[in-house]
Order: sequence, then structure tokens, then C-alpha cells
Amino acid sequence: MSTDPNISSAGAVLPAVRTTARAVIWQGEKVLVQVKQTPEGGIYLTLPGGRLEPGETLAAATAREVFEEVGAEVEVISLLHVAELYKARPEGVRHQVEHLFDCKLRAPYSPHMGTDPDNKQINVRWADPVAEADLFDPPYGAVLVEARGTLYLGVVQDQS
Repeated sequence: MSTDPNISSAGAVLPAVRTTARAVIWQGEKVLVQVKQTPEGGIYLTLPGGRLEPGETLAAATAREVFEEVGAEVEVISLLHVAELYKARPEGVRHQVEHLFDCKLRAPYSPHMGTDPDNKQINVRWADPVAEADLFDPPYGAVLVEARGTLYLGVVQDQS
């Protein structure tokens, strides 16, 4: 078994791999993000999305999570990227496989909190993924603007 060498000191990897789906929603040169806050007060940006429910497809999970977190209805267009994360948690290290999808808003939208936002989520806004790349966690900012086909990103370092 091959694992990321950066996780060896973080503890045992939990047995289940978490599959997640995230939405990449553009408005001009900006992407829709959740603004989250750490317990210490630090601010970071994430793409809307989350884990799949049993029996749910990646596309259905993407649309559901976007609606719950940012109150937008989207059409899931295509898979952009796949990335693996290793997240340190009190119970061990979680291995997470994230699928980033290009999505299109179904109607005009002004950023606002959805009906079931993440517990660390404090706001929703449009963000420049290049100028604000250092705020993205995981660090997807700059990779979002690269004009390539579907790309396996490998293991990306999660900061939260």
C-alpha cells in the first residue's frame, strides 16, 4: 500500500475513504466560495460541496450540497479535477477523494447562506482564485484557472 509520506506522523489512517463532490461555479473571473472560519479566527475559502449520501451519484451530491450550503440551484456540466486529501482528525487521518465539477447556475444568483451551511461557514461570496489563492483550503485556487482537460491532482495538502 502506498500512502502520502506527509501523513506518517499525523496518526493512523481511518479505514473508510470519504468520497466528496465540489462545485466550481464561475461568474466572470471569480468563483463562488464558502467563507469559513477556524476556531482560532482564521478565514479560509472552500468550494461548495461535500460527501455523498448512500446511493447518491456524484452529480446529485454536487447539486444537493450546493443548494444546502449556498442556496443555489446548479446544472452539473462536467468533471474538472480529482484530488486526494489526508485530513488530520482527532480520531485519526481521513483519506478523502474529491471530485471537482464545472457547474452552471440555473437562475440569477446573489451569494447567500443556504438552508444547511457547514458548521464553520460564515459567508458566501465570489472570489478571485488567482489573487486569493492563498486563502483556498484545500489549495485549489490557481489550478481552477488552468485551461486543461480533466486532471488528476494527486495528493493535495489540506490545511484545516
